[in-house]
Amino acid sequence: MDTRFLLSPAYLVSVAALIVGAILSGTALMVIGWIIFIIGLALNALALVVLANREQLHKAQRVGVIPKAQKPGSTDQQ
Repeated sequence: MDTRFLLSPAYLVSVAALIVGAILSGTALMVIGWIIFIIGLALNALALVVLANREQLHKAQRVGVIPKAQKPGSTDQQ
């Protein structure tokens, strides 16, 4: 996976939620920490799936398997 996709805001927020949840789960706010950790885990999985699909779409468009979307209003007639 390309590293520029891992710097998306969704991925960074999910990693931050994992870290904050892990820290809080060792304190008196254990229940809140576990809830934040589980939410961060779900967001992380979702972000990675979306980013992987986006990367595959970009690769397919570069190769030419999937045509690129046309700009609205352009008429490309052949």
